[in-house]
Amino acid sequence: MNHNFKDFPCNSCGWCCKRTPCPLALYLGETPLTACSHLEETSENKFECGLILNEKDPLKLEALKNILLAGQGCSHIFGPSPISLMRELVTKGLRPGSEHWELAKSNTLTEYKKMAKNSTEPNSILKALKDFNDYCSKIESS
Repeated sequence: MNHNFKDFPCNSCGWCCKRTPCPLALYLGETPLTACSHLEETSENKFECGLILNEKDPLKLEALKNILLAGQGCSHIFGPSPISLMRELVTKGLRPGSEHWELAKSNTLTEYKKMAKNSTEPNSILKALKDFNDYCSKIESS
């Protein structure tokens, strides 16, 4: 992990699980570098771990939450989702039209395009690129 995950609160975006399954899911048979099949959309653009959602035993549930660091911060191996980063920057005063806004947006879009180009399954990356663009457009129009 290349960041302090607790610096970025979990916003249930599913970025972490869409990019690669956690070690527990891998142990349970998930394929590396694919979206985790345990990820469940609980409301529009909000995702939760199905292993946690479906666990009925309170002791096992607490153990799962602790093992998976559920809700404790952004735990994605490559860092927080770009939308989470932009939200954090907006809360700290970054505004559309500023040089820094354009630079952050441009760098993020460039990285997404590189990831899609080098991926064997670019569709999820292209969707993330669209989601990021939509988020930026929403902020820019408000």
